[in-house]
Order: sequence, then structure tokens, then C-alpha cells
Amino acid sequence: MKQVITRLWQRIPPLGMLALAAFVICAATGIMLVPAYIPSLPLDSLALVLLKNPAGILARSLHYWSAQAFFALSFGHIVDHLLRRSESKVRFGVWLRLSLAIPVVAGIMLSGFLLRADTAAIQALQILRTLLGFVPLLGGALPRLLTGSSTDLTTVYLHHACTATIILWLITIEHSRRIMPTMRATRWTLPPLLLLSLLLIPGLEWRMAPVEKGPWYLVGLQELLHWLPKPQVAVWLMLAGLGLLILLPRLPSFFRCRVKWSMAVAVCAYAVLTMVGLGLRGDGWKFTRPAKVVASEVDFLSYRAYAPPGATLLITKVPIVNGRREGCLACHQGMTGFVAAHEPGTVGCAACHLGNPWTLNKTLAHSGMTRTPGNLSVVNQTCGASNCHGDQVVRVRGSLMNTMSGVVAVDKFVFGENADLDKHYDVAALNHSPADTHLRNLCASCHLGQDKTHPGPINEIDRGGGCSACHLRYDAASEAELHVGSSAAAGPLHHPDIPVNVPTQACFGCHSRSGRIATNYEGWHETLLDEKAAKAASGWPAQFRQLADGRIFEKHPADIHFEKGMTCIDCHLPSEVMGDGTVHAHERDAVKTSCTDCHAAVSTPAKQFEQLDPETQEVIAMRKLNEPGRRFAISKPGSVAYPNVFLDADGHPTLVLAGSQKQLKPKPVAAVCAGSIHERLDCTACHTAWAPQCINCHASFNRATQGWDHLAGKYVNGSWDEQAGTFLGDTPALGVHQVRMSDGQLAERITTFVPGMALTLDFPDGKGRPQFHRMFAPTSAHTIVAQARDCPSCHVNSTALGYGRGELRYVVTGRTANWKFTPAFDTSPEDGLPLDAWIGFLREARGDTTTRKGARPFSLEEQRQILLVGACLECHRANEPRVAAVFADFRQYRAALSPRCRLPDWAYGVSSGNGVVSR
Repeated sequence: MKQVITRLWQRIPPLGMLALAAFVICAATGIMLVPAYIPSLPLDSLALVLLKNPAGILARSLHYWSAQAFFALSFGHIVDHLLRRSESKVRFGVWLRLSLAIPVVAGIMLSGFLLRADTAAIQALQILRTLLGFVPLLGGALPRLLTGSSTDLTTVYLHHACTATIILWLITIEHSRRIMPTMRATRWTLPPLLLLSLLLIPGLEWRMAPVEKGPWYLVGLQELLHWLPKPQVAVWLMLAGLGLLILLPRLPSFFRCRVKWSMAVAVCAYAVLTMVGLGLRGDGWKFTRPAKVVASEVDFLSYRAYAPPGATLLITKVPIVNGRREGCLACHQGMTGFVAAHEPGTVGCAACHLGNPWTLNKTLAHSGMTRTPGNLSVVNQTCGASNCHGDQVVRVRGSLMNTMSGVVAVDKFVFGENADLDKHYDVAALNHSPADTHLRNLCASCHLGQDKTHPGPINEIDRGGGCSACHLRYDAASEAELHVGSSAAAGPLHHPDIPVNVPTQACFGCHSRSGRIATNYEGWHETLLDEKAAKAASGWPAQFRQLADGRIFEKHPADIHFEKGMTCIDCHLPSEVMGDGTVHAHERDAVKTSCTDCHAAVSTPAKQFEQLDPETQEVIAMRKLNEPGRRFAISKPGSVAYPNVFLDADGHPTLVLAGSQKQLKPKPVAAVCAGSIHERLDCTACHTAWAPQCINCHASFNRATQGWDHLAGKYVNGSWDEQAGTFLGDTPALGVHQVRMSDGQLAERITTFVPGMALTLDFPDGKGRPQFHRMFAPTSAHTIVAQARDCPSCHVNSTALGYGRGELRYVVTGRTANWKFTPAFDTSPEDGLPLDAWIGFLREARGDTTTRKGARPFSLEEQRQILLVGACLECHRANEPRVAAVFADFRQYRAALSPRCRLPDWAYGVSSGNGVVSR
């Protein structure tokens, strides 16, 4: 075997001769490409070769691989010279010219890459011009001399095809004393290059990649530039290395050895940088798994590219879209269903669906294609590509719809894995702790980053899908197209719309869970009924609704905004829904709208169209709402404009519905709301008709069952199971929440609260007693009604005060009086409070009571003040001016009372217990 290998090695021609053979093949195929290549239209001419010229594809592929072989073999030849110490045997003049040929070789290789004129080549040209400018003495003229001064590549083309080629050939002839390679060297070189050319055809980049990398031999330089403080250092290092190589024969033997070792170390270091750049650098120039990086950088076509297109396609004119050929439209002509901004003639097909627009072969064209381009896993290459929606994509990635940070933080807080309710998390980065597993099993499906695996219309159980979750609307024609199979003669011809007006149904899938805002808004409250029991009820079907996931809902009052025809985006702004670039801890922190922006008590702040941010201007333009002099309302909490709310001639807000273009005139806030007595009250405190509430829930981990992991997309061993307690759909509790005002100051507001974590937890280890938590959360139930709740519904209402449901009585005994409370629910053995209560009757709250920082139930003093007003309402009517007059100055109310008034004993500083009547 050893002798066979030795003979085979001896038969291989020298590396220098192999390099010459590769060079000649490269030059010959380059000449073949001259008729097809147009320097003034470089990308288009190469695209046409790929689309309709199989012979040209072979010539280009062989040209590419012979160039790579020439470069690699030349490098090997140089190393072989240095290892043999033959530099001293070559005349210094010849050695000088051979050394100077190295940058010429690098230049001819790089210029070949630049002549592709695709996105990677354009960026490489800019970098090259910058680096050439740092060359001492010549930096001012060198970039213009070698690359020209414009985007026209004629100068680069002339140097590549003529200047550099002739120089290299002359130096090679001088060095090898041959014009052409030996036939043996050609026989060793041509077959493997032909095989490579047939199997791996170099493609072209048609879009900006997440990380634009140059040719493989310059990726190490890119990595070096990333680490160096100044790019000119790289130029100095290369010039220094070239200078040492030129002087190598003249150096003493001692120094020559050390220079060679230094060069070897430098080459090894460069090889490491190259491998790091090629294998580990991913999106955003961050370190990424090698498999993911390699998968995103494969830029070769298979042998299928040689299959000639059919006669019909061959004569079909391939349109130019965005300055490039769009081969997709040769088959998918006549596509309909788009808004103007997304017409195929405007953006093409590949801009969204990826694939390869520079081939007419169906298999190759669809390779790497995505049918769901809105998924956040690919959105940087689709919606977020340059000149599209890059800013929005960055914001959406950091938005709470994607990270679910607040949900994760609260869950981990309850599980004892996080001490900070405002800590930032990303649901996609969950591990496998008890809290993480709980979220993976039960919550993570509503993560916007969940990939949609198949396209289809938005429905009640829709989850994830990134941009497509909101901005994809199917009509009957586009839905029918889903059933067009791959065997159809033509591809789909009717595409779903991609509107700026997001339908309410898009929000339903996720927001019908948890807070159930989507169902509340339409007037539906979840029950524990199953389908059989619901259909047996007397009110079926008018009073009940079954969702696609099987849950049964009961009719409740709908939100007045829903009854007026308003959808979610009529109130909620793009910057709060898609994120504003700021990390928010919880959903309420991201909200920029306020009721009083439309229902203003005083003049509404507004700006003219020209003063608005570009995104709002674009939405206004698409909705055709801009008129000369029109002023658009500004949100006071967020200082951003509403694209659909403008001021009329009298300065009153007018709201235009996104779906129907119907105009509404919001009523100004009532005088009683604007008064100082209720200045702490949030609008929802009085105008929320009801809120969904779940009490005494139980969550336990069952090792014996399998649970669905929403992030992994598969069943896993062990599952968290939840058993719902009692579902209630009535008035919520009231409490205090600290909010940041438009001036940046924090202020306390009274708002609505519901049980956020009223549950017991059985942990996976099964050790100890289950943990019990009674934590309420501030809520915006989206069940607003025009008629505000009356005074007794707050001041004589045990639920509003946080005591839970039951009977709250004011008992007068002689000259003293007391409030008594009889709860409707049993007390919990865990803390002694009624199951639906938040706090004890006339007690200070203890422990963790809320899922938000700055939120709390009423203090004992506040409870007493509220019930003090309630005591007056036992005798006086709620709207009686006398009552308002007495409490206009709460500190002095006693002076305005009649001697006949009977106040609670604690109003006189007398304590008689908490007044609870046990059941």
C-alpha cells in the first residue's frame, strides 16, 4: 500500500504546474463568458445566464471552481517553496515579481467576486475602497484607479479580464518558463473541476443576508476588522507581511527562520479567524450554532440548474422587480389579492417567500422557500429585510407579544424562582425549571414567535406566526387557493391580502385566554359547562357560544366600543401593539392610549400631519385620512399620535373606524368624573361592567402523563394540569395602582383588579404542602359601558372593597354603628379569607397581594374612608348635593355633619372588632 501511495504521489504534477493548469482553464472559461457579461448591467447579465443559459451556467461554474483551485494551488506552491527553502535559489528580481504577484492574485480573485454585483459584492466593494484608501502614499488615488469611482464595474472588469490576467500570465511564464501547462497537469486538473462544476453551481445573492460575508478567503479579514480598533491596522499588517516576504531571500538565515515561523503562526491565526467567521458568525454578527450558520450561507445550486427550461418559459420574458430579475413571476404571473405596496410587480415573490428568483427550475426556485414569511424565525430575511420593515421587526422582537416577559416574571415569582416582578424574560429562552415547564405546557402557545407551520386564515385558535398573525387576511378566493396542490399546472393566483388594518379576529386566538379580553369585548364570559350541558341549557344557543377549542361562553354585556363597531386597532396604536423599542415589564406599561384622549374634558392636544412620525404618517396615508390643515390627536400618556383621530372645526375629536370608515364623535368626559373628589379614579373603575374572574384554582405536576411542550412542539414526559375553581363574571375589585403620568411623575390611581394568581401549587418533587397564593392583578377588562356604576356599588360593595362577595350591612345600635360582613364563599384553610376575597374585612393586607409592583389593595384607612361615605348613603341619596358637600374636604367632614348622623364607632376612635359574621 505504501508503494502504491508513493507511486501515485510521484505521478501527481507539481503544485505550480497544477496551478498553471487551473489558471488557463479559468482564463479560457472567462473568455467564454465575455459575450454574456455586460459590465454596465453585471447582475442582470449573470441573472439571465442562470435563468436561461445552461451552457453559460457551465462556463461560469467552471470559471469559478478553476479560480478557487488556482488560488488554493498557488498558496500551496508558495508554502512548498518556503518549506524547501528555495527562495534563495531564485534570482531576487524574479522573487520580487513573484511576491508582488500575491496581491495581484488576491486582486483578481476579489475582483471576480465583485463582478457578481450582488448584495454581498456591493458591500465588499465598499470595504475594499475603504481599505485601499489606507495604503500609504497611494491611498488617495488607488481606490479610483483599481475600482473606479461609481457603481459601474467597467474598471473592475477591465482589470480582472485584462490587466491582472496579463500580469499574472507574464510572471507565470517567467517563473515556469512555459506558456501553457503540461497535458498531464491538465488531465489531473480538469476532471475534478468539471465534476465540481456540475454538482455545485455558484449562485448569486439576491437579498441582504443577516451577515454579509465576502468570499471564504477574506472572511478571516472580516473577522480581523471586527476585532481591530482601526481598519488601517489590517492594511499595515498585510503590507508588513508582504514586505517581509519580499526581503526574505536577503535576510540572514537566523532571521529568515524566525520570519517563516512568524508567517506560519499568522497563517494559522488567519485560518482560525476564517473558521470562526464561516462557522460561528450568525445574525447580527453574533456567535451562533455552526449548523445554523452553515444552513443560512449555502449559496450553491444543484445539477438541476442545467435542465433547460420548457419552451414556454424559454420565450417568457422574466420581469425586473426592484432592479433584479424575478424568475418566480415567469410561472406566477397574474397574481391578485395584494394591496399596492405588496404587489408582485413592486416587491416580487422571493422578497417575502425566499427561494431562488434566478432560476426557472421549479425545484431550485422553491428550495429554501417559506410559505409563512411572517414567522419571526425568518422575518429578518423577509419582512425585516432592508428597505422594508426592519424597524418594526426589531420592535416586535422586543415587544411583550413576543417575549411574554410579564407573564414569565409573574409565574416565576409565584414559583419562587424570581424575586423581581419586573425582571425581563423571553419566553423563547425558557429552560426546564418547574415554572418554565408550567409555562411551556400551558402558556407559551400565545408567544408571537411561535412558528406557523402551515399557511391559512386566522381563526379562533390561531397562535403565533409573527407578522402574519395580524397582517394576513384571507378572502374566499385566497382560502380556496390553499387547496391547489403542487401537481397543479400553475401555481396559486390569488394571494391573501396583507393589510395595515388588522382585523379583530387576529387578536382573538391569544386574547381569548388568560385575561380573555377578546371575548369580554364582544360580551362573552367563559363558563365551566361542557358542550352537552350547554346545549341542554334553556338559553342555548342565543345565550351561549362554543369556541373552536370547545370552551363554552355565556352572554354578558358587550363593551360599548364593540357595539359602536370599533375594532382593536381603533384604539391601540402601532407603537404599543408592535412595541416601541423600549423594554416594558408588563402590558399596562406598554399602553400609550387613554380614555380621555378621545373623551376629553378640556382641549385635546394635536399635531398636523407634517409634525407626526413617519410610521403614523404612513398609516394615515394608507387610510387616506390626511386633509390640508387636519390636526391629529395626541395620546397624553404616550405622546404619540392617533392615525384615526383628528379634531373637527370646533376642536372636538372625531374617530374614523379602520374597518368601515364610519366616523364617531366621542362624548366629552362627564363633569362628575373631572371633579376633584374622584381625581384618583381611573375611568375603568366606574365604567367596567364586569370582569372575568377565576378563584380557588389548582395546578399540579403529573409525572405519569405526557404534556405538550409548546416551545419544543412535541409531547414530553410529565405535565402540569390545571383544575379551574369557580368562574365569576361580575364587578371586579378595586385597588390602587401606581402609574407614570405624561410629565414623568408617578401617581396612584384607583383601578380594577381581578384574581391573578389565586391558586394552590403542587410541585414536581411532591414534597411538603402545596403552596397557596392569593395575588390580584390590575386589569382592563374591556367591558366598558356608558352608564357608570353608582356610588353604593363602590362604597357599599364588599366585592369592590376586596372582601369578596357577600352581604355588607350597616348596623346602627343606639348612638353607635358598625359595618358587618357575611361572606358568600367558604373561607380558605390556607389563610382564613373567603375564597373570592383579596383582603380581610377592615384589615390591613399582609404578604404578597398583587402581581405588580406599585399595586396594592386599599389600606385600612382607605377602607374606612370608603365605608364612611357608604354609611352616609344609608340615609342619603347618592346624587344628593349634601353628600358631595360634606366630603369635598375629607379632613373637615365632621364639621359638616348633623348631630343625628350615626358614624361607625372607629370614626370616633373606638374599636369594636372587624365586624365579620362567620358562616
